[in-house]
Amino acid sequence: NHAADRRRRAGDGALAADLRLLVGYRGAPVCDVEAVHDVLLRLSALIEAHAEVAELDLDPLGASPSGAVIVDARVRLQAPPPPRPLSSLRE
Repeated sequence: NHAADRRRRAGDGALAADLRLLVGYRGAPVCDVEAVHDVLLRLSALIEAHAEVAELDLDPLGASPSGAVIVDARVRLQAPPPPRPLSSLRE
């Protein structure tokens, strides 16, 4: 689908522009990319450990040469889905 490909490429371009900001685009200082990576890993672990997290909104994630911080967060919880029966794991 050509439209889907165009949207994906546009998203890739936006991501590339955002990543440039982390590595010192146009003379800005290089951000602590490892700290950003650490925040993303911790968020992943949080979601993995808590199935009741239905939605997570982080805005913004600030990054600087001295670290990264989530400035504001909103979490929506809901009852976790029931566990799948063992028989479904074979599919």
